[in-house]
Amino acid sequence: MAVEGVLLKKSDWLGRWDKRYFRMEVNRVVYYKEATDDVAKGEFILEATSGVEASDARPHAFKMVIGTKETTLCAPSAADQKKWIAAIRSIVQQMLAAESSDQVRAAKEKKRSDLRAKYGIAKKK
Repeated sequence: MAVEGVLLKKSDWLGRWDKRYFRMEVNRVVYYKEATDDVAKGEFILEATSGVEASDARPHAFKMVIGTKETTLCAPSAADQKKWIAAIRSIVQQMLAAESSDQVRAAKEKKRSDLRAKYGIAKKK
């Protein structure tokens, strides 16, 4: 889900609200000072454990939690807030599904390996 647009970002240091241009890119949320900038001002790399939820910091605000870092953003409308929350949740769900299938694949390979070792069967090349 491609999502981009202007959001307000609550400053960690001063607590003020700064206008930034945000763009979803695969597993990260990148932001720029202006939409026309070529160089990003910062980014948030999403993880399978990341979370996002509506916030009461101000109307249309939402909070991203990545690891131990919380970031509060504010959309221009309720529809935009829902769009951003849905997009971030979708990325996190995809990451969880991929992680889960990798774990299942690894568990199956371990079981096969254990059975080959138990019965003295060489691994196919």
